[in-house]
Formats: sequence, C-alpha cells, structure tokens
Amino acid sequence: MDALNMFILILFRLTCIINVVLVNGSDYYNIADEDIINLPVIKFPEPDCKYRVRLYNRNGSELQRQVGIDEPVYHHWTCSYEQQQNGLFCILVNNCTISNPRPDSLPVSIIDEFGCSLFPAIMPHVEYDGDLEGGLQTNVFLLDIDQPSITFHCNIKLLLKLHGICQRPLCPPIQRYLLRSQRSSITLEKISNVPL
Repeated sequence: MDALNMFILILFRLTCIINVVLVNGSDYYNIADEDIINLPVIKFPEPDCKYRVRLYNRNGSELQRQVGIDEPVYHHWTCSYEQQQNGLFCILVNNCTISNPRPDSLPVSIIDEFGCSLFPAIMPHVEYDGDLEGGLQTNVFLLDIDQPSITFHCNIKLLLKLHGICQRPLCPPIQRYLLRSQRSSITLEKISNVPL
C-alpha cells in the first residue's frame, strides 16, 4: 500500500492550562514563576475552551472522518468567558507535540513555549483571529509509514492583557526559514552537479 492511499486518523487532545501570565513588553520570553498568578475562580471563572479540526480552513466543516495524507486541515482553538471577562485575557497556543500512539513513542515538539513553529516548512506558526481564537492551516502528514495515525497535543495559556493589548511573543517570519532552505537546496544542487 503506498503512502498516498493510506488513510490516517488524527487523534487530538487539548490541555487547557488555567494560569494567567503577566507579561511586560521587553521581557516576555522569560516568564518568572512570580509572574504566574492564580485567580479566584468565583470572580474569574475558568474559560470554556474548545479544539476542533476543520477541513481546508477556519470556515471549513468540522472534521468527522478519516483524512488522507496531504489533505488540508485547519486546527482551531477557541475560548470564551462570561461577557465581563472577555476583555481581560487572550490565549497563546503553545508547547504542541506530535507522536505515534504507540506506548514507546516519544513526543516530538513541533510548536515551542512561545507558540512558534519549530518546523515552519511543514507546520506554520499559530495565527490569531482576535484575543480568544487561534488556528493553523496545514496538510496532513505521517511520522511513521507503519503507524497510520498521530497524536497532536497542545496547551493553551491565558495571558492577562496589559492596557487592553494582548502581548503574545512574535515568531520569526516563515520566509526566513524558506529562504534558508532554498539556499541550502541550491548549494546542494551545485555540489551535486560538480564533475568528479
């Protein structure tokens, strides 16, 4: 059976971390423990967070079937609060891993603690549409041809907005990675075309 005809079932889990992080503008990459605060649940109820996989893009239908390799899907995270808390927080999708469902399979980090892709050629950075909604569009892939499914796991971090502004870390532009990989392939092509 070739890889294009093999179907995969993507298993997903969502972990919602209900910590709020105070972020100052210049030092948001080093979040100290004292900057993480626990809020009283009576005044600040936990958000209702949902994770969905959609076909094609954020407006696509919710995925309810197996998908084929290279089929476009959209990972979609949303959180909501009672109306009075909607302006206080924003979300950061981070620490995403993928793994085979085998017990001996170790997870591979694919999105770091700042919400930036570690493999932008196959998995873009998470994009945000407002304070409480994020997503990423990618094509389905496998880790192991013998294992027809993967587990995708992400955390959601709640960030306390400062002066009404969500200060998520900025990820390096994906074009930088693409240019670097193009230069590498051109160099390899030149080396391989050198007569021996």
